[in-house]
Amino acid sequence: MKRNLLVFGLLATATCGSIFAQSKINGAGRLMLDTYLTQNAGKKAPAKDIIKSMIVTLNEGASREAVEAIGAEVYSDFGDILIVGLPLSRAEELASLDAVKAVEFGNKNRVYMDIARENTGVDGIHDGSAEGLNGVSYTGTGVAVGLFDSGLDPNHAAFRNADGSTRVNAVFVTRDGKKDESYTTPEAISAFDTEDNTATHGTHVLGIIAGSNDVEGRYSQYGKNGVQTGTIPYYGVAPDADIIVGCGDFYDEEILRGVDLVIKHAKALGKPAVVNLSLGSNVGPHDPNSATSKTLDRLADDAIICISAGNEGNSNIALKRPFRGSSVNTFISPATIENAPVLYNAEFWNSTEETFALDLILYNKSGDKIIEKHTINNLNGQSFTWNGNNCPGLKTYYASGAQIYVTSNIDPNTGRYYVRMQNNLQATSGNVRFGVNIRGKDGCTLNAYVSALGLGYYSMDNVVFASENIKGYAPGTPDGSINEMATGKKVISVGAYVSRATSTPFMNGTSYSGGGTRNDIADFSSYGTTSDDRDLPLICGPGAQIVSSISRYCTEYSDAYSKEAVTAMSNSFSRISPYYPMQGTSMSSPFVAGTVALWLQAWPQMSSEECIDLMIETAKKDNYTNTSNVLKRRRWGNGKIDPVEGLKEAIRRSASIEGVSADDTEKNLIISPLGNHLYEICYVGAENLSVDVYNLQGAKVMTAATGSDTMELDASSLAGGIYVMAVTTEAGTVSRKLAVK
Repeated sequence: MKRNLLVFGLLATATCGSIFAQSKINGAGRLMLDTYLTQNAGKKAPAKDIIKSMIVTLNEGASREAVEAIGAEVYSDFGDILIVGLPLSRAEELASLDAVKAVEFGNKNRVYMDIARENTGVDGIHDGSAEGLNGVSYTGTGVAVGLFDSGLDPNHAAFRNADGSTRVNAVFVTRDGKKDESYTTPEAISAFDTEDNTATHGTHVLGIIAGSNDVEGRYSQYGKNGVQTGTIPYYGVAPDADIIVGCGDFYDEEILRGVDLVIKHAKALGKPAVVNLSLGSNVGPHDPNSATSKTLDRLADDAIICISAGNEGNSNIALKRPFRGSSVNTFISPATIENAPVLYNAEFWNSTEETFALDLILYNKSGDKIIEKHTINNLNGQSFTWNGNNCPGLKTYYASGAQIYVTSNIDPNTGRYYVRMQNNLQATSGNVRFGVNIRGKDGCTLNAYVSALGLGYYSMDNVVFASENIKGYAPGTPDGSINEMATGKKVISVGAYVSRATSTPFMNGTSYSGGGTRNDIADFSSYGTTSDDRDLPLICGPGAQIVSSISRYCTEYSDAYSKEAVTAMSNSFSRISPYYPMQGTSMSSPFVAGTVALWLQAWPQMSSEECIDLMIETAKKDNYTNTSNVLKRRRWGNGKIDPVEGLKEAIRRSASIEGVSADDTEKNLIISPLGNHLYEICYVGAENLSVDVYNLQGAKVMTAATGSDTMELDASSLAGGIYVMAVTTEAGTVSRKLAVK
């Protein structure tokens, strides 16, 4: 059946503005701007001049005054990178300033615990029972956790203290082209409901990071019959951390503004911070020199930032091919449903500033030939529209409104040539396909990415690169599906593994099942290589069927979350607070962020670089991460997050930097059983360590010493029973009970 398509409204090539100014505007911004100019062409004045947020990169030595002089409002200042608000119609005026190197806007992102805590040892960290902690617990006390997300319900029971007071220190809302909204008092926060009552993603993510562990209510749990009453077991990794909420529009500009506000507030509180971003995009340069990546890396100088890897690890949305004397050819096709309507962005990036020729083609599979072609050379930031007016084949073989809208340029920040397109297509014939033929210089490499769009950020069908079984045309691969926003050098990109493979019961007797093999990589977990040859993700965390808090406003608005088709429900504080399972790297990233909060409690001065190094050093390797499948092994990054080993190393490194202190005696002493009556005794940061063991009658039965902070104690000469161990360092003596079995 022939269907009409959703129309972008990109119907003509815009000719306004100088080519010089156009060359500074990024591809997504150019296509958005041209849509606006086309819609208002011929009008004396736009019906409504839209205020748009934009990322401005300044030339060396330039200052913000030049930007402010034309009336732009600076929302955030990162030195030579600014986020400003300005009428969209004046974007080219902004770009034409001598002080301005590049202007970027228009790239929109999308959103990507009981078993997880138990599997990773977090429960033992909370109560101090984890091996080596000797009763000292870590719950995120003294640490600020933040996020930027959507569908936030900051007054959920999961974000309150037992007396009902809020654990949320601030809520910041950043909207496209609007001033920041700040809610920084308990009264203002309690009056804030949600920035989006159709979404709940952010409430779920925040609950994984820091949901309270003392919420009373009703719940269902695997292994227990019926609905239970009591303390809800689905709480966060850092349940005592302070909370700072950022939410709003999902353009790059608003996300960066929100993260900046969250981190500045944490600094004002005088607390170390970790920020989570469970959002992203698949298109973009995947380059640490992009304005967004550079800004996130700068923000990571003041807080540790965890970012989800993406959920496209089983989708052929990427393509990487070297130019070797022949063209790189591929089709962009619906993933599963033939002739499905598709809306998508696609980008093609060279590894250098060298331009390439890209042919837009319509290929007739039955005739095995190209029936329509248009060549795109460097458009220098201008745009071109291929539609039924200049391509008869689009009118003949595609539904009404079909169009391909293209721009190309050399990106000022990365110094690389790219082509970007926004396509709106629905084939009416199974024999005709849209594709590209690309001819570039030998020695260069093409990287291509495609991302489906549509209502709610999803098309009616996924979109992939495909060969269509035509000789000479390359299929896509998931290798390259890594989230564009996670490609900076100082941020932590997080993949997902399956922590729960059993069904999660709902209170109404139904259940949720996510599939997969427990402890193995999740098939949706994205991965890929950056432009500077770093393989990502950095680490993997549990991300399958994670139960956490969800927004009460979304349950009231959406039939997808009925009041009984949930895993838990609290009626505390005169309001409904539901819980529900979800899965994705959107869930594994906040788990890792919560883990980092525990480490920050032990080592408040830990930097982003030190956290990354610690995370890599202590990552867990097992039969799943050490698979013989090379490609699958890359998907794991450095392995699984190990909260317990990471915490012990954080304690060690903190003490080695700060020196041994008598105030740290409880946390600095770590005793780890090695088996066969062997024990590792570590007093973190000590220069000399001596151990005396006494029986319960007070007699000394063993003594040992070392010139470092760690020794191995062999207690095989002792009979089974209870002894007292006295550990002496320059900080003093600490006694521990030793059970020899």
